[in-house]
Amino acid sequence: RQAGGRWHIYVEAALARVMAEYPDIPIHGLRAVVHGSVPIAAGLSSSSALVVASTEAILALCGLSMTPADFVRLCAEGEWYVGTRGGAGDQAAMKFARRGAVVQLGFHPLTVEASAPWPADHTLMVANSRLEARKSGSARDIFNQRVACYHIGREILRHRRANLRERVQHLRDLTPARLGAPDHQVAAMLLDLPEALSRSEVADAVGKENAERLLSSHDCGDAPYPIRGVVAFGLAECERSRLCAELLADGDIESIGKYMRVSHDGDRVSSLDGTWQWHAGKPYGDDEVGRLVSLCRDGHRLADEPGAYACSTPEIDAMVDILLEVPGVLGAQMSGAGLGGSMMALMRTDAVGRAKQALVRSYYEPRGLEPAILSCAPASGCGLINPPRA
Repeated sequence: RQAGGRWHIYVEAALARVMAEYPDIPIHGLRAVVHGSVPIAAGLSSSSALVVASTEAILALCGLSMTPADFVRLCAEGEWYVGTRGGAGDQAAMKFARRGAVVQLGFHPLTVEASAPWPADHTLMVANSRLEARKSGSARDIFNQRVACYHIGREILRHRRANLRERVQHLRDLTPARLGAPDHQVAAMLLDLPEALSRSEVADAVGKENAERLLSSHDCGDAPYPIRGVVAFGLAECERSRLCAELLADGDIESIGKYMRVSHDGDRVSSLDGTWQWHAGKPYGDDEVGRLVSLCRDGHRLADEPGAYACSTPEIDAMVDILLEVPGVLGAQMSGAGLGGSMMALMRTDAVGRAKQALVRSYYEPRGLEPAILSCAPASGCGLINPPRA
């Protein structure tokens, strides 16, 4: 609550978490010069980058070492100090990254599951909408509310399906791959979930103690909790993520682009052509879930379903739609937690020039904005540049 967007809180977060991990060791502070090229409040994990870099420095200066997995855990939990309730994905990506490869990570416990070479003739373009997404500011409430929807939905399913209680600890445990169940059976579970709950109804659904814990991280007023659409998005995202390394290894870059497009539709709140009418995300009433179950019986995969997380913005939707019209662009989607910030697009490298021109002409110039476009490829993970001498 006290963070208020002040960036130095992220350094404090790293220091506080290291001190809590080593209560019997005197942990001293540091004088630091902070420099970086990660755009701030752009949905590109600048906050996590600062926590990770600070933790690397603090551990080195205090002569402490730990496994990469423990390092990631400390960084992720340290960031809770700022008030967000995210996972460890960003921090793990920074620690376990490999140059020229896409690394697939598993969580609970943290493991490196697979890696595949990045296709040399393709580029990931990242473009900043210039709409700030500060998770230490007002966007934090919406971010935390969506995370709470995952937990609420999981607990409702565990309560209503007794056979799942011992098997399900995290939402990912409900995916077809983890349950060993066909996609249509998992899709049918969505009917056990309310389409939405009011804040006052959460306690009845998950119990007072769970509700107090899950609701304490945010205040979105009277805004409903879109349980069913968020859970549908989360389950589908788990499946899309699982398939990514496999598709890369097979050289099926077209399918990765397709899944990027589907994923963005799960976050979408608008479209340039006006055909998207759902500012709160695609509705998932009983009829829509029934349609999904029927499709899955006929071979449709849960990964092909967008769900409804609805954390994009009209600006990012416009950038995605502009790029999807450019020949050679295979897929585009929101980057990071959304609510502003950046989007990313996968394209053949020969399309980069056309893609940049399209964004400048159709997005940045009409809005009087300075273009902010990066062409990216996988780099190595974090570490010390000049280790301190003993």
